[in-house]
Amino acid sequence: MKKNEQVEVALKGDVIVKVIAALVVLGIIGFGAYKLVSATSVDIQPSGATLQQLAAKPDGEVQKILVTVDVYTGKYSPYPAVMKKGVPVELTLDPNIRGCYRNIYAPTLGVQATAQLGQNVQYFIPLKIGKYPFSCSMGMGKGLFQVV
Repeated sequence: MKKNEQVEVALKGDVIVKVIAALVVLGIIGFGAYKLVSATSVDIQPSGATLQQLAAKPDGEVQKILVTVDVYTGKYSPYPAVMKKGVPVELTLDPNIRGCYRNIYAPTLGVQATAQLGQNVQYFIPLKIGKYPFSCSMGMGKGLFQVV
């Protein structure tokens, strides 16, 4: 085999490896998006409800939770974010959160929020005791809601 042919074969092999790696990455991203969208267990009173609607509870109790990102661990804080079953939650995202961490998804609680100036609050009522993981839009940042 001539030197030029060897170089050409090596380049073709390198391209094939890169194409396979790209397909694997796309498959992983697609599977993560599928798992995020296909969550079936929703344990909330309507997401997107207003504070006035949620405050219809006789004692007017509302749990306020501020979600930030711990720069040392890369996890959302507080970890876990503890809330009481049946008590309305006012979830606020720190507007200083950057990158994919600005979007949080907790499909089993019906929570989907984006941190942006002036629109960082989501209201919901957790109806089932348990631990509910959430993540950023890319699945890198991890957090946990715990309903007691």
